[in-house]
Parts: sequence; C-alpha cells; structure tokens
Amino acid sequence: MLEPVYCIILNHNNEEVIKPLYESIIKSDDYPAYLIFIDNGSYLDKSREFLKGICTGTPYNTYIQLPYNIGTTKAWNIGIRHCMDRGAKYICLINSDITVRENWLASMVRVFKEKDNVGMVSNQLRDPANLDFVQNDGPAVKNPFHYRMGFLSEKKFKPYQEPKQVQWGHMGCTLFDTKVFREIGLFDENFFVYSSDFDIQIRLKMAGFDIWHCPESIAYHKTFTTCNQIKKNPEIAKLMDQDSNIFHAKWSKEIIYQFRQYLNYWKCNKEELEKIYPGKNLEVEEII
Repeated sequence: MLEPVYCIILNHNNEEVIKPLYESIIKSDDYPAYLIFIDNGSYLDKSREFLKGICTGTPYNTYIQLPYNIGTTKAWNIGIRHCMDRGAKYICLINSDITVRENWLASMVRVFKEKDNVGMVSNQLRDPANLDFVQNDGPAVKNPFHYRMGFLSEKKFKPYQEPKQVQWGHMGCTLFDTKVFREIGLFDENFFVYSSDFDIQIRLKMAGFDIWHCPESIAYHKTFTTCNQIKKNPEIAKLMDQDSNIFHAKWSKEIIYQFRQYLNYWKCNKEELEKIYPGKNLEVEEII
C-alpha cells in the first residue's frame, strides 16, 4: 500500500492561481495525496469560499483558516504539525502559483525509495507562459545560489534527465521526509517568508540528510505571483526585508560558504575532500 503524501498549500488572496493548481493536482492523480490548504487571512477575494467548498465533505482535503497573515514560515509549521499528528510520512510544500504535470509526485517519492539519506527533493520548474523555457533545473554549478535555466530549443542547454544530488533545492514544489522535521525541528519562525528555506536546508545537511533534484517531476511556476501579492502590504514588505539580516546574523560566512559549495561537507570535511580530489581547488564543479 502506497503511503499518501500530505501536500501543504498556502493561500493569501490567491484566487486567480489556486484554482488552476487544485485542478492540475486532481487531473494528475498519479499518486495518493491529501491536500492541506491554509488560508493566511484572505479577505480581498473569494479564495476562502472556493477552498471551503472543495474541502467540505471529503476526507482528502483539509482547510485551515487563519485570522490574518502570519507569514509563510509560521503557516508552513501549522500545516506540518497537522500532517505529522496524522502520521504523515511525506510532506510536500507547494506554492499557490504552481501547476503540476502528471507523474510529478510519484517521481519525487521514487527518489526517496531508491536513494539513501534523502531528506528533501525538489523538482524542475518551467514557465507556463513559454513552455520552451526551463525556469529552474536545480542550482547552477558555478554560482549555486542561482538556478540552471535555459530554453529546451537551445542546443547548449541540456536539462538533467536523471535525479541528481544538489547543494540546495527550491521551495516552490518540494517533498520532505517527515523524519527531517522530527530530527531537526520545523522551520525557524523568526523568518517571515524569505531565507527560511536556506536555513532549514543548512540544518538538514548538517544533520546528515541529502538534497536531491528530480527533473522527471515537472511543475509550471508563475514567477513572483505570490511574493508580489504579499509585498503590496507595506508592513509585510518590511518584514520580508528583515529576513535576510536575520539569516546572516544566525549563520557565519563559513557555514554559508560550505552550504553553497559542497554537497556533503558535513559528512566529509576539507581534509578528506583533499584526499579524494588531490590538487583540486575544491570548486563545486570538481565534486558534482
């Protein structure tokens, strides 16, 4: 029997995009999934009414309504606790401005089944307005805080075909094994929305888990739709600006450097790396 994936989807006045997301998940139907919708204080559209409607009378969809926007990180944690209380094995975080393609979920679960020490798997993102454009195919090798991106029609761009262990993954459509949260804790709620993704991935890797990119799983991402929406509130925009300062105050430059450059730094220290790659400068392209 397949263990269902609990998918957490946040909503903040996202009626325009959350309907297509829901419809794409239902249409794909490639793996058993429970949908957990968390409304972050939506009062400007009819998205709450829509979510209540699709969650009423079904054991597969859950609607959690919050009185105001508490931020992405705290809302994620509410959803994660809800799922873990129900015995979830896998939890998927999905942005509301995403739509998914068939086989998106089964292929990510397969990475957990076939690889060791996997804590997190993210997928390939494409642009729904230009299906030829791959928006995110894992972190760029030479600059790991940026994405590999390019046009499928260009010969010089070759998207990954097989799952690949990477330094970090995006949080647009990302699958976690709940043992990660049991071991390292949930997202750091000092962050409102930004930097909490890098923060938890540093902690995840320090605990010995690996991060994987699954190109077989494809989702379509409307760039900046959700973040531009919440930035319209000046108070929230100010909180978002504070996240970067909190992140750099929490982590040293050395730790951030290791997170960016090396796949398994906390499993294999510098001296061991030098033995494996004698005479190399240990840039990331030498290790991957």
